[in-house]
Amino acid sequence: MKNAWIILTLFFTTLASFRSEARVIYYGNQEELINVVFDQPTIFRFSALVKTISSVSGFDISPVDSTDPDYSVLSVKPLFLDQTANVLFVLDNGETVSLKLKSVSHQLPEIVDSIYDFKSNKQLIDMKSPQSVKISELELMKAMIRGDQVIGYQLRKLVRTMWDFKKGLDVKLLKIYTGSHFNGYVFGVKNKTYQTIQFDLKTLQMGSPNLAILSQIDSDGKILSKSKKKTWTYLRVVAKPSSVFRDMRLPTSKITKERM
Repeated sequence: MKNAWIILTLFFTTLASFRSEARVIYYGNQEELINVVFDQPTIFRFSALVKTISSVSGFDISPVDSTDPDYSVLSVKPLFLDQTANVLFVLDNGETVSLKLKSVSHQLPEIVDSIYDFKSNKQLIDMKSPQSVKISELELMKAMIRGDQVIGYQLRKLVRTMWDFKKGLDVKLLKIYTGSHFNGYVFGVKNKTYQTIQFDLKTLQMGSPNLAILSQIDSDGKILSKSKKKTWTYLRVVAKPSSVFRDMRLPTSKITKERM
């Protein structure tokens, strides 16, 4: 029994240390996409006790403390990688939380959350409070274009090659901004063909449902051909915080032949 109490004490001490890293999800009538890391538990904390949980396969959902269950604090652990499931949590205050769970690799640069706090959108705090400063998606996009640091966002520079794009395009993830309200992505795109490729960003998609909110590409979306000066074109995307860069699908491109 003593050992059990030591383990529980260590667990809740660790849990408390993650408190500042918890991502707040405000739920309403829409389904929310939540990424959970494969092969390790993610903590879901609700503002009320969970009364029922819909049947779900591929995920183990249980109270964090099985000896003294608190059904407002649940552990969610995927059983398989790349697993998705829809689950409905019914709270004892009559509210429902509709989620789409997706198990992802811990190696994804977006994954920084071990704890999610779920709050009703009725509980949204006064946005005038200094502790709740929120930049808009347009402000984040402008900062990404300038290459600025953004308060409340973690900026990481990296080079991740995208493998599932059409032959002839070299696409790399170069920067990622991760925050509570949005994720911001900066991609480098290079044309390896002898044709100019034109993109229409109106059909850019990141995941299903589409989590992309705002996108911008340099050079009016024209990816210069290999026959011209080899330069990178930069594509920037602002998306919801549950987005994952590998889910991005570039819009169907129109390839135009070079004039002789």
